[in-house]
Amino acid sequence: MNQPDLLNIKNLSVKCGDNILINHVSLTLQEGRILAIIGESGSGKSLFAKAIMGLLPNGIDRCGEIFFQNRPLFSQLNTLRGSTITLMTQDAMNAFNPIFPLGKQLIETLQIQGKGNKRQCRDKIISTMESVLLQPAQDYLKRYPHQLSGGQLQRVMLALNLALAPKLLIADEPTSALDALTQYELIPLFKRLVRQQTTLIFITHDLALAKEIADEIAIFKQGKLIEHRPKALLFNSPQHTYTQYLLAMRERINQPFERIMR
Repeated sequence: MNQPDLLNIKNLSVKCGDNILINHVSLTLQEGRILAIIGESGSGKSLFAKAIMGLLPNGIDRCGEIFFQNRPLFSQLNTLRGSTITLMTQDAMNAFNPIFPLGKQLIETLQIQGKGNKRQCRDKIISTMESVLLQPAQDYLKRYPHQLSGGQLQRVMLALNLALAPKLLIADEPTSALDALTQYELIPLFKRLVRQQTTLIFITHDLALAKEIADEIAIFKQGKLIEHRPKALLFNSPQHTYTQYLLAMRERINQPFERIMR
């Protein structure tokens, strides 16, 4: 049974003066799905995320339509952003204030988003931190951001999103600064978010990671959406020559390792 559409983007373009940075992108994402967006640096992936979130820098203009649950997104974005729609970036360190302990910041965020009183929010974040293997959570709440590794901070961000339970999470290369082992440890946690009724847009340059986590994949190149298909179809029968090139290069890179493992 098909789920209702959560996000419907029609002819989204982003411009800086005469320069077209994103060129008439249209896509639809159903509730409970994981969409991986793949593209090289400069392809427009992160800009696409910022356009959805209404966080484009000054001097950059957006046109086109975005609907969230069949209503125009930007008329309700101030209410939705930070609670119903959240953004997780690759540099978790910059997401936190360095002069306050993590507990203060996390609990206040949950209170601001209406998740309960201070005690309820503290109990909620302790529960979700322990679920992402930050134990004992009470100790982590006392620490400052610089006292945690990059992987631990990304787990804190995941714990916060588990507590917020957004309808849509946009994760912009959240694992790119992490080692391969830590990346794959985080994948089940993202999938747990989706089981909790969150729809996920996962932006990455890593085809293997996208194949592991996604239901469907969108390929960006030079600001254009060149292919958007269910994962199995894209990997088994890519249509665009650029997608074919990406998959062929991945196969070529993997061949020496596969020979070693035989």
